[in-house]
Amino acid sequence: MALTANNGGFFARHRWLVWAAGIALAVLLLASFMSGMAGNVTAFNTVWTRDIYEPYIKRDASDAHYLRMGRIATVLGIALAFFPAQQITSLRSYELWMVGGTLFFIGLAAFFFFVYGRRKTARKLAAAAPGI
Repeated sequence: MALTANNGGFFARHRWLVWAAGIALAVLLLASFMSGMAGNVTAFNTVWTRDIYEPYIKRDASDAHYLRMGRIATVLGIALAFFPAQQITSLRSYELWMVGGTLFFIGLAAFFFFVYGRRKTARKLAAAAPGI
């Protein structure tokens, strides 16, 4: 049996199935995006709180304090993410933000490794110079 509208084929009789499949696909894509972003936000506040704030800034605080700091980091991280998102108007500007941000943070990390490293050598200074 051919699938045409003339003889009442499957797609002609069940158009609602195609519509429902499109809605289901859109919902699944949105859910996967939200899940990925939730993972990124959780990773950000965990790294900030457990790997940076706890060992270097405030060592002996209560768990309630670290929980509050993680929540503050979450809110500030999301708020700071809105600025670049508002500046992106095309694929070209997205590429510029990604490359520029990556180079900036690599240079910043090299600079901090030089400043807070144990041994300061000329090689480390040359590696940190672009971050200055």
